[in-house]
Amino acid sequence: MAQLNQRDLADLEPAVLPDGYRFLTADEAGPEAAVRAHVDAWAPSSYTAEGYEGVRRTPPYRGDLHVLVQAPDGTMAASTIMWLDEANQTAEFEPVGTHPGYRHARGLYYGVGFRPLSRDVPLIKAAAQGA
Repeated sequence: MAQLNQRDLADLEPAVLPDGYRFLTADEAGPEAAVRAHVDAWAPSSYTAEGYEGVRRTPPYRGDLHVLVQAPDGTMAASTIMWLDEANQTAEFEPVGTHPGYRHARGLYYGVGFRPLSRDVPLIKAAAQGA
């Protein structure tokens, strides 16, 4: 199931991470860390450095808006790419992924003001017998 959340970006308070954690941009962390964060969050994943280069060449991509959270042990605990739409004054966070060892994320989103917008359940058609 996929859930979309929304939040008004007015009156944002500074983000506070637990002790030892830190924010890094993909520009700061580098391509290897950005790819590793994605692969860990979405395993099994076929995402590669070449795939990431394709994302980086997408016109709205900005490395300063590709944010990673580094855990005290150096693991990239979470990552997201913010796709800024200046004309409409909106931003989409996609994909948002968390390393399996650090997943407790839904409470975090609600704690910083996000609220559910919609939920989608994938429809999967069963294969015909004998096909």
